[in-house]
Amino acid sequence: KISNILEYAVAKKLAFRSGYLSPENPKIGKITSLYKDSYQMVANEKVYMSLDTFDESFKNREFMIYKYKNKVKDNESGESKGKHVNIIGCVKVEGFENNMAYGTITRSFDMINRGDMIGFMNEPFVPINSAYLRESEDIRASLIGTENPKIRTNEYTIVFVNVGKNKNINSGDVFTVIRKNNIGEYYAAGALQILVPYKDYSTAAMISIKGNMDIKPYEELKLAYRNKTEYILQKYNALTQITGENSVIIQESETLPVNIEEPIIEEIKQEEVKTEETTVQETVVPVAEEETIEETVVPIVEEEKKEETTITIEEENTENKDTTKVAGEEEIIIIEEE
Repeated sequence: KISNILEYAVAKKLAFRSGYLSPENPKIGKITSLYKDSYQMVANEKVYMSLDTFDESFKNREFMIYKYKNKVKDNESGESKGKHVNIIGCVKVEGFENNMAYGTITRSFDMINRGDMIGFMNEPFVPINSAYLRESEDIRASLIGTENPKIRTNEYTIVFVNVGKNKNINSGDVFTVIRKNNIGEYYAAGALQILVPYKDYSTAAMISIKGNMDIKPYEELKLAYRNKTEYILQKYNALTQITGENSVIIQESETLPVNIEEPIIEEIKQEEVKTEETTVQETVVPVAEEETIEETVVPIVEEEKKEETTITIEEENTENKDTTKVAGEEEIIIIEEE
């Protein structure tokens, strides 16, 4: 759950760094060498770049630095999703010199080396996840790859899932990694959270791993929680596109299959009944008596509701006695008898 600014910043950074899968290399250039007095390829240092095309519009523009490797294949459909565009940093082009471009490394997520590629940057939108909805349907998926198959998967390792927008998956949705034991029962081996959903796959980050379990490609997944805000907005948008009316949001809000909305409606109905009961009591209590007498009567009635005998005594006294008599004196006598 993204609950504060720090967590949101981490999620946004992970979503961008996770990159994407592509059957084609989006390369427009590469890093060639350090720029003059620079001593290493890290943030705030300058580098030379060779570009496939020189365009003045590239000046003062930021590009991604990435590696293009690790082919990912969907084990269920057999379809190749392409290779991983693994973003390791960003560079801002500042000018051109001797048929080369030069610029400053603005962000560095990993080691940057000569030969690392440059491409156009498209930073994904990451919504703030304020609440979750438990998923009641049995929605399964498969973990089809990791950012580095040669390294053991840990928390915050980037992974890929074979479902995306085609299955109404949103940023913030949580999947459980499930396995079967010797007697065929499922158990949880870990959990991952969706970073960016694409058409038919999603990037995700491991958020927990049980014990020393090694999470590998082609693990079975089950959708556990949905990002409440994104899920409801998605349903609303689908309805408005079908009908072309914004009023559908108001009309269909009560019929949406959201478990959290039902108790909210029930609570509202209970509150309305309570207010009606209190108004009836207020109309019965006032008699031609002083306001100070009413203040003393109300707490006595609440205390004596616990005993059935005292309630009947009060009703008989208030009905049979004259309004000229002081009701406070009679109530004091009752208290003394107790």
